[in-house]
Amino acid sequence: MNIRIEEKLILEALYENDRPLSTTELKSSTGIGTDAIGYSVREKLKPEGIIEYWYEERQGTETRVHELTDYGTAEIERGLIGDIFTDDSGDPERVALEARIDELEEQLEQVENKTQANKQLLDDVRSRVESVADVVKENRVRLNGIRWALEEKGIEVVEYVKKVKNSE
Repeated sequence: MNIRIEEKLILEALYENDRPLSTTELKSSTGIGTDAIGYSVREKLKPEGIIEYWYEERQGTETRVHELTDYGTAEIERGLIGDIFTDDSGDPERVALEARIDELEEQLEQVENKTQANKQLLDDVRSRVESVADVVKENRVRLNGIRWALEEKGIEVVEYVKKVKNSE
């Protein structure tokens, strides 16, 4: 399983507290936003069987509560999220920087994908422009040939061009 910093922080918070935590409590202890917690839990941790969640009423409000499964606890103790006993994991500045790095890496990947798509589009446009340039060049040669042929017969092409322009 590919663990992002958000999932690591959620798992650390649940492991260290050794009790179910609400989304608000997770948000407070990790610095991660509600949407990011929801995504990490629903899309990554719950499907892997590492976390369970349920809804319960707390202080008159329905609250989502998260808890490590036995499997999740065992995986953490086997090193799923690295050394959980280091003190730097709780450093808010480090947490914020690592979350920002993850965000920037995702943005970079999106930019690279768009850049590749734009390169392909540009290559297509260049190919079409080259085709049009070839047609223009071919037609210019033909028109010059016709003009010279007419002028050799004594027909003044410039006068006919003026008549055409005036009729439009």
